[in-house]
This record gives sequence, structure tokens and C-alpha cells, in this order.
Amino acid sequence: MVDSKSQKLRQTALPYPYRDNGLSLQIEEYQLEDEQPVELDQEQDNLTVDLAINESDPWEHATLRGEVNLPEDVVQSVYPPDERSSPPGKLYVAVRCPETIYRDRVDVGTSETEGGLDPGVHEVEISLESNDLRGKVQLLPFLVRSFEGDSDGQFATTPNVRLASGEPWTVVVDEEEESGSRLIEGEEAEFSEHDHLPGEKRLYHLDFRKVDSPKLWINSDHSRIVDILHANGSVGAEARMRDVVLDQIQQGVWSQLVVRAISDVDDEGEPRHDWERAVLNIFARDLTDEEDVTQASIQLREELNDPEGVAVLMERLDGAIQDYIDPRDQLINLIEEGLQI
Repeated sequence: MVDSKSQKLRQTALPYPYRDNGLSLQIEEYQLEDEQPVELDQEQDNLTVDLAINESDPWEHATLRGEVNLPEDVVQSVYPPDERSSPPGKLYVAVRCPETIYRDRVDVGTSETEGGLDPGVHEVEISLESNDLRGKVQLLPFLVRSFEGDSDGQFATTPNVRLASGEPWTVVVDEEEESGSRLIEGEEAEFSEHDHLPGEKRLYHLDFRKVDSPKLWINSDHSRIVDILHANGSVGAEARMRDVVLDQIQQGVWSQLVVRAISDVDDEGEPRHDWERAVLNIFARDLTDEEDVTQASIQLREELNDPEGVAVLMERLDGAIQDYIDPRDQLINLIEEGLQI
């Protein structure tokens, strides 16, 4: 039974029980390059890993190791009685960097019994590449269903639907505003005051005038929206609205970036610009049946140039971007905040 007020609100927003802080992620150590691992203070309360420790010798690759705890009472809350002895589930940690609109997920090393997930503590290892990141990165644990189930409608039965989450950890990648790298640059401006930007009604504009370095402009004519985008933290109404607005922007931005990258692929499957290569590394394999990014890129270019194939490609692209961004979770969080008002 779900007892807390927040859990009751979560069940009202969703048609099934969901444990918002049911999981516990604990990062125990980090390792930069091949150096000796550094153990973290297990008594710390701020759930932060600071990797910006030596600006004169920046790191390229970092590994974080820790554990995700799935308590027995969470299993009892989110699964129907006939599944609780061998719950069909998977654990993963979502990796999100708002500054570079980078998202990834790391599967947690889990123990399974006859297709089910054992409650308890499970080890996780998270790899980070500095070229993908800037500023701060959030690590969030999630529990999802692993296959379809049958119930009376009270519990979630759809594969991959989220059942529980936990408090996020923050990884500080760099402190300086100029450090790190972005897939694309971003800047705010009043669209009404600049001829090279579209009309003042537009929320954002992706600028390809410098094709080797596209730039995302946010329209500061809409001051209230820009204020929301500057909201800090991970909870509260403004933070939830910020995440939903960012998801909306990302959907359109990613669509343009992927199509541009595909259109620039040559006969050998190579794009013209570094940012295009990064985009294709993220999406090309998911949009095709190819495991090799180069072959996948060639196939995508052929589809884009085919009047009949482009419509099917755009449909797949929309789904792939939705899977990458996962806007459902942010919308649910916003709904929860609305229910508390």
C-alpha cells in the first residue's frame, strides 16, 4: 500500500502505482582516466560528485561506480501480487546534461531469477566522456517493467513503463563558463530586434548560417518563458515547467540536426562536420537495422533522397527522438505539481 501524500498524488496522475523516491542511488567512487579510484564520503548528504578538481589537467574519461537499491516494499507497491515473488523489471540510471542536451541510460547490473528482478542492492558503473558534457550532469535511477503483464487494471502492465525512481545525483563536470564543449552553441536574443532572426512570435531558432557550428537562439521577447528556462533545481513547479519547455524545444532541434546530418553524408558514409558525426552516432543505428554507424548513415541518406522513403524515415525519426528525450516523464512531473496547487 502506498502511504505518503506524494505517492498518492503520483498514483492519481498515473493510472497505476509509482514510487517517486522508491529507489536509492549511491555513488561510492570515481576514477579519472586510468588513475587510482577516489572513494567518496558515504556520509555526505549533498549527492554530488565534483570532477572539476584540476582545471590545469582536464579529464577526458571518467568512471563512476556505485549501487542502486531496490527495496522489497517498492516491489510490493508497484507489482500485482502474482508477480511479487519474481518481479519482471529492469533497473537503469538516466544520464542527463541540460547544457549539451545530452541524454543516455546505463543499465544496472541486476540479478534475475526466472526472468524476474531480485530486490536488494545492485552494482552500477557509469562512464562519462567530457566531450559530451558541460557544467553539471544529473544521474537518476529508474525501475521499469521488463515485459507485458496481466492485472485487473490497477497495476502497470506495459513493457518499459517506469515504476519507480529515486533522488538524483549531480556530477560537476566543469566550473568555468568557457570550458567543456557543446554539440551546438546557444544564446538568447530579442528576435524583434534582429533582422537575421525570425519574427517575435517564435520561441527558438536553429541557425545554420555557420554550417560547421549551428547555433540555437532563444527568443528573449518571451521573458516569462526565458525566466522559466533559467530555473534551478530538480523539483518545484518552475523546474518541472522548465523541463517540459526544454523537451518541446529539443524535439524540434533534434529533428533539424538529424536531417541536416543525414543530408551531408557522402558516398562513404562520412558527414562533413564534427557535430553531424556526433548526431549520427546518437541516432543512426536506432533509425536502421545496421550496427555500423557508417552503413546506417548511408542507408539513411538513401531514404532521405527517396520521395517515398522520406515519409517513413520521418515517422521513425519522431519516435526515436521521443525515446531519446522521453518527454512523458517530465509531463507527469508537471502534472503532479499541478495536482498539489
